[in-house]
Amino acid sequence: MSSDKIRAIELLSRVSYGRVATSMRAMPFVAPARHVVADGRVLLRMHRGLGYHRACNGSVVAYGADNCDSGADHLWSVQFTGTAEVVEPTPEERAAFGPEPVRVDGEPFTPVFLRIEPQFVTVHELDYGGRAEAGTQGGAPAEGPAEGSAGSAFESPSGPSPGAAAGASGARPSEAGSGTGVGAGPQDAPEAEPAAVPGTCPEAEPEAAPDTCPGARPPAGSEHRREARPGHPSVERRLHHAA
Repeated sequence: MSSDKIRAIELLSRVSYGRVATSMRAMPFVAPARHVVADGRVLLRMHRGLGYHRACNGSVVAYGADNCDSGADHLWSVQFTGTAEVVEPTPEERAAFGPEPVRVDGEPFTPVFLRIEPQFVTVHELDYGGRAEAGTQGGAPAEGPAEGSAGSAFESPSGPSPGAAAGASGARPSEAGSGTGVGAGPQDAPEAEPAAVPGTCPEAEPEAAPDTCPGARPPAGSEHRREARPGHPSVERRLHHAA
């Protein structure tokens, strides 16, 4: 006998009722039954008046039981699959079933017994006992950075201390000045270049006239005139056209 079958029989003996499943006229059905285990076989007691035993006799059936309604932390379900046949139990086996019900669906109870020769056994177990431990491990807060690390220097609401900031940047405390960066003194700040004035020559001095910049054009409508220079006919022609 396999270990799964031994385990299934041991679990099945803990409960008294299960369900047998097969088909009747090509339609599946599930019927409750009382069971006992004898010599590695499953014995079922059913009500003869329902007629389910006729569909099970000589057919392959599945019989399952579980403790899912027990409220326990450890739940299980077992299923035996095999051929069922109608049998007449021994007095000892019949006594193992215990008291019989008086009526079924309003009519007197008439017992009929089936034996299942298991060919396949399935066992499923669900364990809810480790929920508290799993929740504690999964919900444990993560440890923060160690003291003196770079992350802890920036977590203070009032800002990092000079020693912590210097330690985070790799500079000695005496080198951490009041400059723009952490650990940088005023002498380390780059000199700002003056912004260039639009429309003027970058190299022209402030007092130079706008037209002294090479390539600069005089504003439209200006009364500014250049004095004619000897030897420059192009300048004279421009003055003549402008006049």
